[in-house]
Amino acid sequence: MILPSSADISATVVRGVCPHDCPDTCATLVTVDQNGRATRIQGDPAHPVTNGFLCAKVNRYLERTYHPDRLTTPLRRVGAKGSGLFEPCTWDDALSEIAARLDAIRNGPHGPEAILPYSYAGTMGQLQGSSMDRRFFHAIGASRLNRTICAEAGRVGMMMTVGASIGADLEGVPQSDLIILWGTNTLTANPHLWPFILDARKQGARVICIDPIRTRTAEQCDEWIALKPGTDAALALGIMHELFAHDWLDHDYIAQHTVGVDQLRARAAEWTLERTAAVTGVSAERIAALAAAYGAAKAAFLRINYGLQRHAGGGMAVRTIACLPALTGHWRRAGGGVSLSTSGAFAFNTHALQRPDLGASARTINMSLLGDALTTPDAGVGGPPVMALVVYNSNPAAVAPDRSAVMRGFGREDLFTVVLEHFRTDTADWADFVLPATTQLEHWDVHTAYGHFYASLNRPAIAPIGESLPNTEIFRRLATAMRLDEPSLRDDDITMIRQALESNHAHMNGVTFEQLADRGWVRVDPTSAVSPGRTGAFQRLTAPQGIVGQALGAFSPNLSAQFRAAWEAVNNRWNQWVLNYTQGKQLSLLRNLGFDSPSWEDLAYVLIGIIVSVSAAGAVWSLWERTQHDPWLRLLARARKQLHKAGIPSGPATPPRALSPTAIRSSVLGRGKSRSTPDVISNCSTSSPPSTPRARLSATRCWPGPSTCRRRGSRTPRRARWPRV
Repeated sequence: MILPSSADISATVVRGVCPHDCPDTCATLVTVDQNGRATRIQGDPAHPVTNGFLCAKVNRYLERTYHPDRLTTPLRRVGAKGSGLFEPCTWDDALSEIAARLDAIRNGPHGPEAILPYSYAGTMGQLQGSSMDRRFFHAIGASRLNRTICAEAGRVGMMMTVGASIGADLEGVPQSDLIILWGTNTLTANPHLWPFILDARKQGARVICIDPIRTRTAEQCDEWIALKPGTDAALALGIMHELFAHDWLDHDYIAQHTVGVDQLRARAAEWTLERTAAVTGVSAERIAALAAAYGAAKAAFLRINYGLQRHAGGGMAVRTIACLPALTGHWRRAGGGVSLSTSGAFAFNTHALQRPDLGASARTINMSLLGDALTTPDAGVGGPPVMALVVYNSNPAAVAPDRSAVMRGFGREDLFTVVLEHFRTDTADWADFVLPATTQLEHWDVHTAYGHFYASLNRPAIAPIGESLPNTEIFRRLATAMRLDEPSLRDDDITMIRQALESNHAHMNGVTFEQLADRGWVRVDPTSAVSPGRTGAFQRLTAPQGIVGQALGAFSPNLSAQFRAAWEAVNNRWNQWVLNYTQGKQLSLLRNLGFDSPSWEDLAYVLIGIIVSVSAAGAVWSLWERTQHDPWLRLLARARKQLHKAGIPSGPATPPRALSPTAIRSSVLGRGKSRSTPDVISNCSTSSPPSTPRARLSATRCWPGPSTCRRRGSRTPRRARWPRV
């Protein structure tokens, strides 16, 4: 806690950290007035990455904390499932009933594996995300959750290449001479990297964006290369082809610090410029120029993000791109290398924090298969059905794949569901109990990062709102209600933070609770350079850079970098989303990485897709044809001609007039002018309202006309489009 810079000495400033799933993991300063209310949140100007500013979302975090719709008391369901009808109840009543239901399931015929936790990155904090909750579920023997929905394929791709989920340090980016933003919208999803990129650009670095979409980041780069979605690995192989062909290689680095270069050379030889261009949609000339620029650079920085690994073969796409800096030796210099995540640099003592040794081993259920887990008798993996679901830090009713199956599961009358939340979410509507959780301003936590190398401590700045409790306290109380006698289930939050930091790993030198409490953030392994491969070797990693994948070589006889077309429907239901396929079925690690051949089912899905596309195109064509011959449109055109003959201005030269259907019909059919015509004809630009209800109705249906006419309050004028006669 530090004093505010303002003259109001009665206020205090509390150090914290942003809890969101973002690589920037910003350090925050929260100002609290003398009444204990937070009045301001800002970025820490002393933090090397946060640099004093927060994103638009976190700038308004106080609004979230104090929002009138915050859950502040436990709720018990009183209506039908999904109705969202609840009544308030006390914590004692809620916890005693939840404990009784979980105990009944745990000691019943299905056993403890019928209980399933479901959580993800609602907070990235180590305490509120993966500490007491894990201890609790391990202790009761519940099924374990494989948290794969976001980044698993890319994580494994990096492990196969550099030995850990680690990458180049953004603090070295100002020394880069070439920056490639590959599959990342940096300005939106990683904004604190951008100032480092601008520093590099001032030094002469060129910035290239590779993305199928012209994002706001692409517009700010020196060049935008638009490739077809799912062809990232093919483009990387085409670049490698040119690197090998022109000998743009660091032979010394390859010899000392890599394995499998001969196999990779053979694989890259297959990807000529012509083949790469045909697959990726990028011209051969642009591919050659990109490869030449990369080969000539001394410290090229590749920033890749998780979007490009969210399709079949996505893990292999990450792995293939990650091989590039090993061929050119860019890892030797600060600002060179590739970065997907830096999370592997944080060697917290997760065993002490999560205690996986508590209780017996249990089955594991993939979170992306929640629909199967809730709707099949063996939860899709063997064993008992899921009879109880405890959801926290996630909203599976809105984000889990195969939503139709997920919602059928939530609708089961025999499924007992508990949700820990800040607000009434889609998932909370289906819960039997909803428990109010604290926000980041109200609890302790400690954070790693996946975009930089700073560990951070979050202090509670204010007291919990209403009756809300931290996740850690909720599970502590639930363990007490279930009479679990494991001592570690009673550890307080500060004790668990200290346990997480009790690591003998060299990365954690100097990272202590006292240091974090004093400064708010500390760099892990502070003696290392900004490039983890500066001296050539990856001292931080568990294996040398495996171009063939020696780190996981037991999985396949040949895991050399390769391209697999994105058969998004492989072994997947028609209604599961494309973006989650790589984590979806996960029948094996290799399937996640794209080592598949399309089956007859895949071809059937593709055929269905073609039929649906053709049918949709036919429907659009039919609608267009209809508009060309629609009698009503022709009637309007005839009306316009009649008005012109009658001397009533119409058309682009003057503001259009709004006519009622009666007036138009009378004019066109030659039955004379309706008596109500003066009332129902009005200029759209006039300030006086129409005088009759019919006129007011017709005035909202004004013809599309020139810039002075605006329809239904639109701020954009509609251009004149008159039907042809």
